[in-house]
Amino acid sequence: MKLMSGRRYKKDLSDIIGILSEQKRMGEPLGYRQIDCAVKNLYGGWDDISEYAVQVLKAALDSENLKELFMEQEQEEALSKQAVLQVQKYEGEKVKESNVDEVIQKALKKKRDSRDVR
Repeated sequence: MKLMSGRRYKKDLSDIIGILSEQKRMGEPLGYRQIDCAVKNLYGGWDDISEYAVQVLKAALDSENLKELFMEQEQEEALSKQAVLQVQKYEGEKVKESNVDEVIQKALKKKRDSRDVR
């Protein structure tokens, strides 16, 4: 479910990393084949899963340090949530599931550009 929703401004993706970390800690790590099988059984394939969620999953599966990746993802989610709230408040743009990734990308780019100018 977390992979399918894959919301960048919620804790979906950090939860996935946390689950992978906990499974690894318990000595029962999840691999891509298990996840691929579950995605195909539950959703019929990967078509409806966002590219960003797939990137985060692959990074987590390849990571040697899931705790660090978890903290980085939590920080990214907090920034994304803040970006969505700022856009809604200051720009009056309506944020919906259909445009949330675009809104986040635009806001984060604007934030990075303003830092580069300084």
